[in-house]
Amino acid sequence: MSDTTTSTSDPQSSMDKRRKSFTQSLRAKMSRSQSSEACRSPNTSDSSSGSSGADTPPMPPIPRCYSMNAVTLSNGSSCSPFSVAQDDLHRAWTSVAPPAFPASPHYTACYCEENVYLLVQHLCAQLSTVNTTALNIARQQASPKRHTTLPVRTQRSAFVRVWDVHVVFISNPTKTVLLYQQAASKLASAGSPVVWDYHVVAVATCTLVPLAELRLDADGRVAVPQGEGGSKSWVYDYDSRLSGCLPKAVPWHEYNAHTFRPDAIATCTIPTHFQPMFRCIPAAHFLAHFASDRSHMLHTTPAGKAWSSPPPSWDVIAGREARREGCRNNLMERYVDVNAGAGKDARYGTVWRAEKWLARDGPPIDKGLGGSLRSAGGSDVLPQDLVEATAEQKVPIQPLVDEKAEMRQEGEREETKGGRISSPLFPAYLYSSQQHRAAAPPAPSTTL
Repeated sequence: MSDTTTSTSDPQSSMDKRRKSFTQSLRAKMSRSQSSEACRSPNTSDSSSGSSGADTPPMPPIPRCYSMNAVTLSNGSSCSPFSVAQDDLHRAWTSVAPPAFPASPHYTACYCEENVYLLVQHLCAQLSTVNTTALNIARQQASPKRHTTLPVRTQRSAFVRVWDVHVVFISNPTKTVLLYQQAASKLASAGSPVVWDYHVVAVATCTLVPLAELRLDADGRVAVPQGEGGSKSWVYDYDSRLSGCLPKAVPWHEYNAHTFRPDAIATCTIPTHFQPMFRCIPAAHFLAHFASDRSHMLHTTPAGKAWSSPPPSWDVIAGREARREGCRNNLMERYVDVNAGAGKDARYGTVWRAEKWLARDGPPIDKGLGGSLRSAGGSDVLPQDLVEATAEQKVPIQPLVDEKAEMRQEGEREETKGGRISSPLFPAYLYSSQQHRAAAPPAPSTTL
């Protein structure tokens, strides 16, 4: 009896084992199939894949690097092995800070273009070393002899910093541009407004490039990674209340929101003739081509030529390429005039209208990261190449005249012509030269 029972149960047990093994194998295959489907684009799902129902095995946990909140810097696929998680990017940004203003800044009131020129020299001298390190790492990444020993996870979570610096001239066709939060204003209750003929600031931009994405473009610069969230910009403005008593860089969106009031511009609450336009120039181009003999700050008085405001103690500035071309002054013609060389000469930047500029997350960087700090010849800007100025004969300083009294006599005509002050209600920089104040406003230009 016992022998008969054993003989009949063994085949049954063996069949149960085979059925169980087959079921486990089938579920394992379905699980792998579902995991594979999770990495595909939603638009390319396979309609013939396993059915959904009570028999469908549970989905395995999705690895963090494939999560839906990943920022993909290399392509549009969220399952790329080099996708960057928001958590990693956020942690990386916590260790990034913009370069500080110089401890002993070169600053003279009413000469913002020269203040920014010397500030940009300081920033380039600090950041060129950082960019050189990034270039060296990128070259090692591209070397055929390179043997990667870092795990993919480390390559995704490790970032390399690359910096760019730009100079921004703010003006408009009538040279009457309204800025808020200005230290020169006497109307704090109204938001500290000032109407300038022009103003100049510097912008530093940091881009975090994942180590796995770091590569060189065709011009030997660090290639711009794809995706969002990889760059942040800060504005340097000596004359802004936002910068504080000990000046510091202000985040891009904070500066633009409080200084220009984009909503008021969009609704034309700020009249068109007070709305800003922006000329953005890469730092290397500005340092090489800018020149000013300060003649725009001279005007004629009964006693002769006089400075509208005392000039800086340093010599007048002329960049390397400006000197080579014999140019002594191109401030108003090439930089302040928003119609000058629009879209034709990259050396003097690109002009942007307010609505497009203020909608951006930072200055345009479209020719490789770090390119704004490199000279036209491709070599890194070195500190000894930055501080180069020509000695010019200075005009003797005459006693300052009462510009506000003159302005009250000249009335409304002066308020629309521009100058370092355009209205007694918005005290700011002093008048520029009579030539620029008397010139008729140019016709609007076609800009970005």
